[in-house]
Amino acid sequence: MAAMVTFGAGARDDGSPGTNNPYTTIVSRNVFGLQPSPKVGSPTPIAPDLPKIALTGTTSILGPREALFKVTAQSSSGQITGNKSYLLKEGEAQDGIEVTRVDEGAGVVYFDNHGTAQQIRLGAKDDSAGSVSEGFHHPFD
Repeated sequence: MAAMVTFGAGARDDGSPGTNNPYTTIVSRNVFGLQPSPKVGSPTPIAPDLPKIALTGTTSILGPREALFKVTAQSSSGQITGNKSYLLKEGEAQDGIEVTRVDEGAGVVYFDNHGTAQQIRLGAKDDSAGSVSEGFHHPFD
């Protein structure tokens, strides 16, 4: 048993270049072109599905420009979880959606949808959000 302890202590290689390991020349030649494994960082988070915005109108009849729109929220499996209507002025935000600019002349509203900039035209058809704006005409066109 003492021989095994002595043999085990002598066979240990700590990988330093000055050891009597017969395989150090093979490692130094690196005939297969082996590279150290890349460092793995934290996985990038998956962005949640953004709620679909359907622009239903714009107005400035009471002073400041406002956007009328419906939001269709979806679960991660793609099922519709509900619709909600909004009337927000420029610069107002609710439920993670901000109306950044209303261009009544062009019929376009600019949104910040949970950190993602979106530009939505009045009357644009979006089948995933439903046909709430289908057949709607801007009163000033």
